[in-house]
Amino acid sequence: MGPAIAAEEFDGQEPLPFALEGEGERGAVATPPMPLTPLVGRESAAATIADLLRSDDVRLVTLIGPGGVGKTRLALHVVIERDLAAAFADGTIFVSLASVADPALVLPTIAQAIALRDSGDRSLPDRLRDVLRDRHLLLVLDNVEQVAGAAPEIASLLADCRGVRVLATGRVPLRISGEFEFPVAPLALPDLDHLPAVSDLAETEAVELFVQRARAVRPDFALTEANAAAVAGICARLDGLPLAIELAAARVKVLSPSALLARLTNRLQVLTGGARDLPDRLRTMRGAIAWSHDLLSPEEQTLFRHLAVFVGGCTLEAAEAVCGAADDAEPRDSCPPLADILDGLTSLVDKSLLRQEDGPGGEPRFRMLETIQEYGLERLAASGEEAAVRRRHAAWCLALAEQAEPALVGPDQDLWMDRLETEHDNLRAALGWTTETGDAETGLRLTGALWWFWQIRGYLGEGRAWLDRTIAEGRRGDGRGGIGSTPGVRALAGASLLAGLQQDDEDATALAEEALAVAREIGDREGIARALFMRSFAAGGQGDHTTAIADAAAALDLFRDLGDDHWIAFALNRLGIETYEEGNLAGAAARYEEALDRWRRLGNSWGIATALTNLGLVARADGDDRLAAERYQEALLLCWRQRDQWGLVELLVALADIAASQERVDQADLATRLLGAGDAVRERAGLILQPYMRTNADRAEATLRARLGDGGYRTAWNVGREMPLAEAIVAASAVASSPIGGKSQGAEGVRRGPTSSAETVELTSRERDVLRLLVDGRSSREIAADLFISHRTVTTHVANIFAKLGVDSRAAAVAFAFQHQLLEDTPGPS
Repeated sequence: MGPAIAAEEFDGQEPLPFALEGEGERGAVATPPMPLTPLVGRESAAATIADLLRSDDVRLVTLIGPGGVGKTRLALHVVIERDLAAAFADGTIFVSLASVADPALVLPTIAQAIALRDSGDRSLPDRLRDVLRDRHLLLVLDNVEQVAGAAPEIASLLADCRGVRVLATGRVPLRISGEFEFPVAPLALPDLDHLPAVSDLAETEAVELFVQRARAVRPDFALTEANAAAVAGICARLDGLPLAIELAAARVKVLSPSALLARLTNRLQVLTGGARDLPDRLRTMRGAIAWSHDLLSPEEQTLFRHLAVFVGGCTLEAAEAVCGAADDAEPRDSCPPLADILDGLTSLVDKSLLRQEDGPGGEPRFRMLETIQEYGLERLAASGEEAAVRRRHAAWCLALAEQAEPALVGPDQDLWMDRLETEHDNLRAALGWTTETGDAETGLRLTGALWWFWQIRGYLGEGRAWLDRTIAEGRRGDGRGGIGSTPGVRALAGASLLAGLQQDDEDATALAEEALAVAREIGDREGIARALFMRSFAAGGQGDHTTAIADAAAALDLFRDLGDDHWIAFALNRLGIETYEEGNLAGAAARYEEALDRWRRLGNSWGIATALTNLGLVARADGDDRLAAERYQEALLLCWRQRDQWGLVELLVALADIAASQERVDQADLATRLLGAGDAVRERAGLILQPYMRTNADRAEATLRARLGDGGYRTAWNVGREMPLAEAIVAASAVASSPIGGKSQGAEGVRRGPTSSAETVELTSRERDVLRLLVDGRSSREIAADLFISHRTVTTHVANIFAKLGVDSRAAAVAFAFQHQLLEDTPGPS
């Protein structure tokens, strides 16, 4: 590592006791400890850190991360394995500061590491500067978090010793001018929803470390098909933290991976028994987190434990609502002052107890790793503040849900659907708290506001379970807080619809009847209209179209009186469905068209897609497959944008039915794959096909089995079941763009297909940015915000894209991009 500091330069003190690489009698200083286990992963990070340390522009690099993430191990790897000899002719000084509590002792500790002694005439820090002033070396300072107050002294040392570089590790940055903060992230984790083959899973960093450390205590341990899912689950449950994974892996000596995973509901009780050569704080996961927690101020500790109530993170607004103000049931000094919340969040991020991430629309979110959160919840329970904090958390969730409810049927519905999706874990936690504590009113209001979200995003089973629990609690109450209230009516009506979508017709009818009785008793006209609508839906599901039409018509009249455009359109659509079932295509189309017009004016994408889908069914029944396909395609892209699981199932089946009717082998295979893909979505969402959808699916299946044979059909269907949803959307969109027979080639309302080919399209970089956001389902306003351009400029770019692709609609442009893989990150047909 190059020549070291000569012993005589230390005022005649004894020769240095350290030698790095045998530099003869001159030696080198403070040898870094040699790790006893190989480093897993981190190669890219190590290379980047080494390059930074070689740079003339970087004097200080601080590796920052939570306890147990592997900062020290990474620093040692960089120093030992990344050959820095050419960059640091005078070698490396490695100094552990873990046992130093006083910032004033940092420079003396560095001096002692190179065997400098206090001679009395000059201080050790001054003598240290004299010795290092003309040296070119790397100073590694390990564990600086508890002595961050020494930052000015470290800065002064760097200023006086121009050849010195510092590589620091800690849970907080030093906040020195010119400091390069390098966050050390947890190890890469597998995707639990799409686990790769065992051989590929074994190469995932977190899994590789688990297997390596498991073999250290059980040499015959191997990753297999049988235990792969459990091992992946363990690594995910432990957030990819190396220390946690190592502590857990040691347990395979007595526990199978599946048994270990089951016990990780209480991680901190399991993650103990670390190696005896480790510091006490790293022998248990609780100790590693407590080390960081104990360095917080009392105010920061309060904020930390209050934030632990959030599941999946929170926004600044949410943190202020839950952590920034006490409610009437608790003392005012139990919360940090509102003005201090942002500073507190920033401090906890700096101290690696929170992570700051980008949420929907780029809004910052703050999240704890689950292992750290468990410790925070322990501290919250011990503080006696848990009930008050959870009460405020539930109140914030209720405010969010009720603010979202009307927006879910308006022009900003995509934004609010995504926001509820992001906060879904918080909403679940609030619902759990309200049912545990018997807060019927809050539970009914929450579920009454959320059932529409659950329906669109395909959480039917979960939504019904929450509704059942809150309704049962509400029935035990009375008055405005129980089932006999407007929130009770809304919850009952929502539960009826979700039951009907799962073809639990008996429950759907009973719930609608109960909602109607309660609404009439309390004089809730909107509730009466909703209950009639739901009873119509339940009757239609049972084939009682006469009752269904009568109830839908009565609901429509009430909604017209109330002036609720969304529910007017919804009731028109309901009437259209029942009219269609009675064979009156013209009558059904008229109602669908009126509903479509209202939903377009409202900017309700879900409603637009629903009406278009139903108009497609009419066109298909009327023999106009081309018009049906066009309407299905526009609806498909709207449903994809909204992640509307019900709509996607319906449209995958409908387009499969059209493809099956075309007498081409390639279309038969495609149609079968679409049926398989639709069935996979249906199963994941807990849906049951409605009768008219079942008719389409059965017709397509019979045709395709006859054409492909049972074996060929089953093979293609299984391929579709495993197809990623994005690829299924591409394949379905291809149906509408392929030549389709039909009686009305020039039918009004049929948009022209693309007139360009992928080879002739030349989009500018900005046009590609805009098209990519169109593919992602963004509105012009959202595109303008994302790209920092005006709405008018977006409109111009969209017009140019249409002209170059030879299309005249967003749906056609998106379909073209999908089908021709026009964007490098747009999947092509499978």
